[in-house]
Amino acid sequence: METTTKVEEHGIFNMSVSEPVPDVPVPLCDKLEAERREWTRKVCDMSARMKGIRDLVSLQVDVLSEQQRAVEKKSEYMSMQHKLKNKLDKMRGEKLEHFTVRYDRKLTNPEKDVLIASSLADLTEQMEHVSTQVDFFYETIRTINNIVYGLKLRHALEEYQRT
Repeated sequence: METTTKVEEHGIFNMSVSEPVPDVPVPLCDKLEAERREWTRKVCDMSARMKGIRDLVSLQVDVLSEQQRAVEKKSEYMSMQHKLKNKLDKMRGEKLEHFTVRYDRKLTNPEKDVLIASSLADLTEQMEHVSTQVDFFYETIRTINNIVYGLKLRHALEEYQRT
């Protein structure tokens, strides 16, 4: 938690008082967007490093390391997606029961669907963000695999040119 210094004037004395400033939570979509930008930058950097022959060995190590990190991230988000789906299904069932049995008036099925969807909108939005992240990492892993393949070809081309 950040603290700021607040100066209060009391007569001829100035007092310095530290007051905690609450951390403002960053929305999930912003966190995921920042992570996507970071991974996009990493992949672009790896691609740019393929130009130099002297850097290929260290690049190969870096690419394989980043590939593993991307696989782990994808797994992490897939697990999160599964948990959110289970939670969403459970809450959808609870809301259906609520609007069917405990609600003050009788609702038609379309009315129930609208009320359930609106009450679960935040969770549905989180689920969509995580699903987008899984798709992003799937494509990132494919791109990294293409870089690995390109490294092999680049190395073979360099060997051919030397002979």
